[in-house]
Amino acid sequence: MVQYSPILNIRKSLSCPSMQFYSTSDRSRISRRATVDPDADERNKWFREMRGWLMVVATVAASVTYQAGLNPPGGFWQDDRENDHRAGNPVLRDRINARYQAFYYFNSTAFVTSLVIMVPFLQQDVALHRRLLPSIPPGDTA
Repeated sequence: MVQYSPILNIRKSLSCPSMQFYSTSDRSRISRRATVDPDADERNKWFREMRGWLMVVATVAASVTYQAGLNPPGGFWQDDRENDHRAGNPVLRDRINARYQAFYYFNSTAFVTSLVIMVPFLQQDVALHRRLLPSIPPGDTA
């Protein structure tokens, strides 16, 4: 005969809905059993797909901002002029310095942000490949 246990009811109310508690005739053998979540595979698939899309967007953002840093708006001066400008300096910096500073800081922030987004995804991929590939002992050089 199963006895009523208020502790078991408290545990049921505090547990998440996907966990289920049951008891046998012996109260000392209360165990927890995880129920199978039918939507778990769909969620995992969605997360993998979103991770892939975020990686694509972050890569495009890094490429665009890197290219914009190499070729700033207005280009570079091609010649030297006394007290005016020097060859190789950005034209926008010498003409409208406030706009150049805004471009420089926003472009740098976007570039670093895209790199920060990519690094955790790359680490997950490396960890996944390490688990899937057989490990080579340290002394093996074949």
